[in-house]
Amino acid sequence: MAGSRTYRTKAIVLDKTKLKETDLILTLVDQTGRQVRAVAKGARKPGSRLAARCELCCEVDLLLAHGRSLDIVSQAELVAAPLGSQPSYELLMSAIAVAEVARHCTYEDAEDPFVFAITRAVLAQLASLDAPHLDLIVAAYVFKLLSHIGTCPIAPPAWRVRTRRQRISPRMRAVCSARAAPRVWPVARHSSSANPLGWRVLSP
Repeated sequence: MAGSRTYRTKAIVLDKTKLKETDLILTLVDQTGRQVRAVAKGARKPGSRLAARCELCCEVDLLLAHGRSLDIVSQAELVAAPLGSQPSYELLMSAIAVAEVARHCTYEDAEDPFVFAITRAVLAQLASLDAPHLDLIVAAYVFKLLSHIGTCPIAPPAWRVRTRRQRISPRMRAVCSARAAPRVWPVARHSSSANPLGWRVLSP
């Protein structure tokens, strides 16, 4: 309906910020790959139905209302909770790393469905992996996503350490397939104060 104040979308919760005493500001990536920031009113109240649906990395089906600066969560239905009810410390830290990278690689005025698809796929696999493979899949996710948006992390040569080649399961290989995003070309260059992370935009 043209001019409607509400819209429905699926999204993944990337971050939560406290607002007043009972509200939360949610940072989401929706199914179009666009970053959405919305207020979940009453989400911090004891027994609130929104509380369990606004946990980090959960996939939710949302009914949002357009606001002046932030959208308002009118309705939320849980689609998937990949971390489960009691995630381990290693699993939680890996999921937070994925969410943080996704948050920095999405924008409110730019759509990119690839970001939503790869983030959902990686989060769905994390709970089934052991600690060494958690680090591996998170690293693969970071490089895939950064290369997709046209940036490349650059580390000084001293940081490069050769390690024994690890076996990768077919399920992980499917998530981290080379066809999921363009290849990252490693470049050795020291970071500087103007570019502390050592990122460089790659030419198309």
